[in-house]
Amino acid sequence: SKTMAALAAAAAAAGEKIDRNSKVAKPVPLIEFVGHSSAVHGVSFSPGNDFLLSCSRDSSVRLWSVELEICLCAYNSHNYPVWDVQWCGTGHYFASASHDQTARVWAMDTPHPRRIMVGHLADVDCVAWHPNTNYIATGSADRTVRLWDVQTGDCVRIFTGHRGGVRSLAMSPDGKSMASGSDDGGVLVWDLATAKCSQAFGGHRGPVYSLDYSGGAGRLLASGGADETVRLWDVSSGGRSSDNTSSGAGAGADAGADAAGGAAGAS
Repeated sequence: SKTMAALAAAAAAAGEKIDRNSKVAKPVPLIEFVGHSSAVHGVSFSPGNDFLLSCSRDSSVRLWSVELEICLCAYNSHNYPVWDVQWCGTGHYFASASHDQTARVWAMDTPHPRRIMVGHLADVDCVAWHPNTNYIATGSADRTVRLWDVQTGDCVRIFTGHRGGVRSLAMSPDGKSMASGSDDGGVLVWDLATAKCSQAFGGHRGPVYSLDYSGGAGRLLASGGADETVRLWDVSSGGRSSDNTSSGAGAGADAGADAAGGAAGAS
């Protein structure tokens, strides 16, 4: 095929040979961005694919121009390693999660964070934007997930139920549900309208490092774990687990309903 021919030509230029019978594709680097001074733990493309964010153990987030192939800005507000970074769905803004127990919301045109979310009691390992862009969710080694109002920086909901640190998060396409994966191998699905755990899935033998909803109605949830497996879960049944609950203070339930309703209204 043309694709294999192109890969073969690129590999030949790099002095490598492609085994056409191999099921493992060999990487063909196009652009290499150099600037971080320690391991890079997360990358995220902007919605228009013009920019790339990277976060590192060196405590920084870097903004790269894909077209110019240069670093446009280094954001150095975090005091410790940055584990995750995610663009807002509309671009311009992004969120980061760090070992310093905070999440931060940034605008790409300023080196200082617009909001600093403080409240977790351990590393903030992952961050996810709600589809309506008014909220971010954070997962932490303190075993909780928190929902934050981006406008105020306030924590509006705390979700508890995991028996281990939270390693991964995903928002459903319609913004009505959120999934979290944990060191305990569990995957919990939360109903944002009621702020309660609606489904609990077990099966992974070790931490769940990645989660993603399928497109459209988001009927399927994929999870990837340290047990070397990828699992697909049917989240359309709406089954309820009585073993896991969530708790929060203040305007928690109202915020969950607002988050779910706002996304529905914007769709």
